[in-house]
Amino acid sequence: MRTMFRSLVTGSALLSVAVLGCAEASDSAETNPVERSPVSDGPFKPAGLEDTIEVFAGELDRAEAAELRLGVALGSGNPAWGLVQTGVERAFAELGARGVVTAASEAEQAEFVKQEREEASNGIGVAPLSSSLEKEAERARDAGIPVVTIESDLRSERELFIGFGQDELGQRLGDVVTGATDLRVGNVIILGADDAGISAAGYLRSMGAKGVLEEAGFDVVIRNSSAAADGEAHDVEMLKADLLGTPKPLAVLGVLETSYRVAFAARDAERALAAGGGAGEGEAPPGLVRFKNVPFVAYGLEAATLDALRDGILYATLAERRHYMGYAVPYVLAGLSLLGVERTKYILTPHLLEDGTLDVGVDVIRGADLDAYLEFQEQLAP
Repeated sequence: MRTMFRSLVTGSALLSVAVLGCAEASDSAETNPVERSPVSDGPFKPAGLEDTIEVFAGELDRAEAAELRLGVALGSGNPAWGLVQTGVERAFAELGARGVVTAASEAEQAEFVKQEREEASNGIGVAPLSSSLEKEAERARDAGIPVVTIESDLRSERELFIGFGQDELGQRLGDVVTGATDLRVGNVIILGADDAGISAAGYLRSMGAKGVLEEAGFDVVIRNSSAAADGEAHDVEMLKADLLGTPKPLAVLGVLETSYRVAFAARDAERALAAGGGAGEGEAPPGLVRFKNVPFVAYGLEAATLDALRDGILYATLAERRHYMGYAVPYVLAGLSLLGVERTKYILTPHLLEDGTLDVGVDVIRGADLDAYLEFQEQLAP
């Protein structure tokens, strides 16, 4: 999978040109293409993905797209789904389709897919909260309705999975660490999970990062992030002890939304050392001094994570392109319905992995780039 991804990245620009050229040759004179909202150039604009969606827009007839009924069920209870929903709504507005998007609970998701099937939907996108959705997804596909999954996949058949495998996310995080330091002999600490029973996502991401880091020459120590009521204090004290121990770790990486605890531990360890040097704990300077050469890397966009980026404690955080995860869904469903499976997958070639995953990419965000990243997200909101 990792080798496959790297070869796709290397050849994505050439593939995008080939796909665009093929699209121009196949456009008919009668097609009234879908009009898209322009996106300004910037460091976080995924130009290749935008070009690919532009191919879809050029081949989809506006009147036909407006006749489509498309349903999308997202996860519920997590503010991060707001970014996905803005992407879905942006695509619905451009296509003019009769789109329905809902943040459904586990029980509501199955009922939603059932209702879309009974209403003869032209395509269904769903972020499955459990495997119990598999039967309804299979029934929809048996009825000739394309189904794509978002963020989490199903074991049953679906046309495409839009998002990331958890192992791949861990690999990307490992890549960030290896690019942040030239040192290789020593420990890297991962705040995640060493057992799938603790956290399935945390375990897969930890293993993905561990493989990359060990291949680069690091020794890896995995610390289990606590989900208990006092989990934050527990994790911070545990990592602080690691940072104040001997030898000092070369880097510390968090792979879950709790990864801001890595920054809290760095701050507390810095203050402890400052106090040992005669200064009071409250007198430690902003940012890091004694740990300035230790990259602290996080995952996600929690408010505490963003604050730590601004304060110079975190080296970087990694964020999935959640807006584009949602934005791709209606275009893919419209393509499957109007252009067919073969043509749709061909257009997606630059971003399609061998297991049927549509890779919309991730962003590595550093403190100096945070404002530009947030401004770009605001620009994308419909």
